[in-house]
Amino acid sequence: MTATDHAPLAYPFNSGQDLDLSEAYERARETPGLLRVRMPYGEPAWLATRYADARLVLGDQRFSRALSLDHDEPRASEGRRDSGILSMDPPDHTRLRSLVAKAFTVRQVEKLRPQVRELTASLLDAMEAAGPPVDLVDRYALPIPVAVICRLLGVPERDRPQFRVWSDAALSTSSLTAAEFDRNREELRAYMAELIAAHRADPRDDLMTALIEARDHGDRLSELELVDLCVGILVAGHETTATQIPNFVLTLLDHPQALAQLRADPALITQA
Repeated sequence: MTATDHAPLAYPFNSGQDLDLSEAYERARETPGLLRVRMPYGEPAWLATRYADARLVLGDQRFSRALSLDHDEPRASEGRRDSGILSMDPPDHTRLRSLVAKAFTVRQVEKLRPQVRELTASLLDAMEAAGPPVDLVDRYALPIPVAVICRLLGVPERDRPQFRVWSDAALSTSSLTAAEFDRNREELRAYMAELIAAHRADPRDDLMTALIEARDHGDRLSELELVDLCVGILVAGHETTATQIPNFVLTLLDHPQALAQLRADPALITQA
């Protein structure tokens, strides 16, 4: 891999209009080697835009997630990342992932299916009643994963709107200052610690209780790791779904023939 010589570009590239990405992304992919960019908080970074380069970085142990916590590692916002499952290398990362996998059993997931169907139907009915135009992300794509993750963690329904605020803050790249980012993170941590204490005193049949039992039964999970793991599940667990749903919808709208095929034969969805 080689480095380019021009001055760093501001990243992310935000000159696109509406749903169109900035042309800078296409130019970046066409530029040989790595691209020098400037992150939103002013520090430089190298941007890998090709599959082979990304695989090399992700597979090279010199690019450690844990070691980057001690340095000013490239990040999307001013707020510094904390220790947690997303900032770990194996074997610590593997250990925590295995604990979460134990809690995400087929039985636990299947129990949610009727609730998710009921939720999606109610959201679609509300969108239809409101009429066009509608914000698909705000009215549909975000509420679904937030509600599911909150149910898995046993978050009371009255607290779920605040959970969404905290999660949005954790994923913010430019709308919050470093101080605001830190305040929201600590508020979420404090709430999660209280929720863990409530579940420990009154165990329930949910993911939170399963993780607490793993912690209390000697699975080498510290209390701080438990708090940060639950925070990570909330943030990472909903963001991918919330962004993929509108991407899928846009793809189908851009390919009306495929959309017509799915409408004619919904069973094709299982093969997608």
